[in-house]
Amino acid sequence: MPPEDLYRILNYDPVTVVPLTPRTCFDIAYQCYLQEYYSDAIVFARHGLTMCNDARLHLLKGVCELHLGRGGDAERTASEFRNSLTQQQLFGIEAAHERINEPLSARFDSIVEYQNTGR
Repeated sequence: MPPEDLYRILNYDPVTVVPLTPRTCFDIAYQCYLQEYYSDAIVFARHGLTMCNDARLHLLKGVCELHLGRGGDAERTASEFRNSLTQQQLFGIEAAHERINEPLSARFDSIVEYQNTGR
């Protein structure tokens, strides 16, 4: 979706001045996730990840990939998520886990657990 249209739908005003920091990328991606705009959420999560290896962006991205049926992408994202946890990139991860709490987030957690333990 064109950014200006998406920002209007998500009530970001003015639509021409939206600073894209890792934090705002997460906030916008999360709003897209809530509206079931999973592809758009992935775009913002990816952009945020170019600035910061933020675990919560990986979490949100991985869950959205599962929603879109992109299991292989979600597995790669789970590996990147694990790396960000190892690097202590934990900005707001507890709150993100609480907010992104649904069956597919449990599946994403299962992928992470399998990669960690082989079980």
